[in-house]
Amino acid sequence: MSPAHGGKWVDRYRCEGLAGLRDRSSRPHRLRRPTPQTVVAAIERLRRQRWAGKQIAAETGISPATVSRVLRRLGLNKISALEPAEPIRRYDRQHPGQLISTSRSSVGSAAWGTASPGDIVAQSTAVPDLPKTLSAI
Repeated sequence: MSPAHGGKWVDRYRCEGLAGLRDRSSRPHRLRRPTPQTVVAAIERLRRQRWAGKQIAAETGISPATVSRVLRRLGLNKISALEPAEPIRRYDRQHPGQLISTSRSSVGSAAWGTASPGDIVAQSTAVPDLPKTLSAI
């Protein structure tokens, strides 16, 4: 460690005590040249027209990284942020099971040979021992 770096830590300890020795973010407190508000407004306007980030960058002359950063800050970094959330579809009915439809059919009627659909009903009523199925939708 260089003497200048060690002196920085000693000065921090003298000014702030133990709190001065804790880790700090290396992120700058402010930007020297923040993105102008007119450019931010143009980026937002183009994004609301569903332009891609690279298209916006080419149109405005700003780097794609800056466009991405501005879109993230505005909460428009995903296209889904532009579309309203789809409402939840609920099927509320007055009585439970109101939407259930049932049908009864016979199983194994094909064992009696080939038949047309009209004949299946006649065969299943003629032979009472055929198993029945109940299907609910």
